[in-house]
Amino acid sequence: MRTFTVVVCSLVLLSCHYDFPLTAEPTRAADARLAGTWTLVEPEQGEKMDIRLYDDRHYVVAYNGEIYRAFHSDLAGMPLMSVQSLNDPERKYVVLEWKLSEDGKRLTIRVVSPDVVPEGTPDRDALVKLIESNRENPKLFGEPGVYVK
Repeated sequence: MRTFTVVVCSLVLLSCHYDFPLTAEPTRAADARLAGTWTLVEPEQGEKMDIRLYDDRHYVVAYNGEIYRAFHSDLAGMPLMSVQSLNDPERKYVVLEWKLSEDGKRLTIRVVSPDVVPEGTPDRDALVKLIESNRENPKLFGEPGVYVK
């Protein structure tokens, strides 16, 4: 299996890691600049991800036939999101870092690595502590996926 496809599927969630989001509620309003159709360009090309505003605090993401709910879960100055699988009966979450270019046309996403923050993390407080304590760890996030509008 292609390495990046694994990262992207983890990223936009074919394998979700946690039973709860990083934050109980969104930490900021949804950013309309994220809404649209994004095409993967690095390291591979062609996969599409559709992001739509659900309301002023949440997004709906369609990726590879799966549907997700996402919201901002900023922590310790890091732009993070909690993303929940809506197709999975367990409704698990993945946590990812996102960066949008100044012109709003390039989106880079990296998933929190379950090797650093284990899937069995027992609760939100432990999840927060693990991410905060590994903030400088280069292995905290997987390889980046880069998308363009």
